[in-house]
Amino acid sequence: MSVLVPAYNTATTIGDALESALSQDPPPYEVIVSDDGSLDDLDSALRPFADRVHVVRGPNGGLAAARNRAAAVATGELLALLDADDVWLPGRVAALTAAAAARPDLAVLTTDAVESRAGLRTPGSYYDVRAFDVGHQEVAILRENFIFGAGAVRADAFRAVGGYRHGARHAEDWDLWLRLLLNGHRAGLIEQPLYEYRRRPESLTGQRLALAVGILDLLARVRSFPLDRAQRDQLDRTEQRWREAAARAAHRAADPRARRMALRAAAGTRATPKARLKFGAAAILPPRVVAWRVGQ
Repeated sequence: MSVLVPAYNTATTIGDALESALSQDPPPYEVIVSDDGSLDDLDSALRPFADRVHVVRGPNGGLAAARNRAAAVATGELLALLDADDVWLPGRVAALTAAAAARPDLAVLTTDAVESRAGLRTPGSYYDVRAFDVGHQEVAILRENFIFGAGAVRADAFRAVGGYRHGARHAEDWDLWLRLLLNGHRAGLIEQPLYEYRRRPESLTGQRLALAVGILDLLARVRSFPLDRAQRDQLDRTEQRWREAAARAAHRAADPRARRMALRAAAGTRATPKARLKFGAAAILPPRVVAWRVGQ
């Protein structure tokens, strides 16, 4: 197993992340840190691990670029993901390795996870409030990203679909899982919380808008796949949901694209009558009136 750890200005957190991977029993085959053009003192943070990790470097290109850079030098058959401000919990390597051996039909493996804020864990786990689809995954992945992102993927499957999409800045995990599952691969869940997701401050409105626009771009690219009717129907519904999310975020951010996005949401083939009225108003009425009528 190769552990891929993208790092950008994470000098204050990466030590915990690396220690959590290196102290696993058994330990991973290799840990690769991908320095994505960090501007902080990452070298000092990495010094205690100098003989236990492999470091690769490149200009800042985002999470997808950093993970691809690490994957390019990885030699393990399984590529496991660890963000530099999160930690693995004991037993993660053993569980992923055993599952990969027992289920060679699965290209993607993930585990349940716990979340924490400011050092305090929140109640429950990631999949306590989410569903992991084990049936029609090729349709379910078009509805939402049901795969916890920091999982593991077989290196041959990862490389067969070209890894993370070059230039991706938003929803890069969903993009990868979509391409894998729409190419016939399947994903599996280990129902143990073996990852601690240390939640960062909530995204700002402008970041929510960028995420929605990025996901709409992602979904538009999916139309190049030979989708069946059920998949096309689900894609239509998902696109409409994200058109509406983009319109709301643009309106709250007073973005110049707000009216155009509202018009797209109102004109969407899957828009409900209520949505057509709400977003049609947002595209036509003055902003002060729209704020009262559109609401949340």
